[in-house]
Amino acid sequence: MDNSYTKSAKYYDIIYQNKAPEMYEGTIKDFLKLSDEILGGKPEKVLDLGCGTGIHAINLTKKGIKVTGIDSSSEQLSIANNSAKKENLEIQFIEADMVSKLAVEEKFDAGAAFFSGFCYLLDDQQVINFLNNMREVIKDGGFLYFEFWNILA
Repeated sequence: MDNSYTKSAKYYDIIYQNKAPEMYEGTIKDFLKLSDEILGGKPEKVLDLGCGTGIHAINLTKKGIKVTGIDSSSEQLSIANNSAKKENLEIQFIEADMVSKLAVEEKFDAGAAFFSGFCYLLDDQQVINFLNNMREVIKDGGFLYFEFWNILA
């Protein structure tokens, strides 16, 4: 886990607050457009990979989508849980990373690595493990959504 997210968890949303509404809305709009093209509508269940403080998960849940968020930062997940509770939303948040086998019983219509979360995978083996994990938890005909903010990604 990147220790910087543990140390900065309580500041994460403050850092993004001025640009966040447009950024979050834009990514969700793009995600739902892709879902419409692939699934013929919005997904029923989404796995939010590297969910951080849960803003994407909350926004997707408000659109009637069941979301499970995973992140390796317990501090960010604590903020995500508190934010979801304040909004009276039921969202499952799991402390896990993207390269370890996920302990989930259900299958998802889509997985989403918003805000360049995929770029934290640093070598070929991590990418292979991630893709194998996604094969296990994404339904046949489902999809993975990635955002890349870094040209080196």
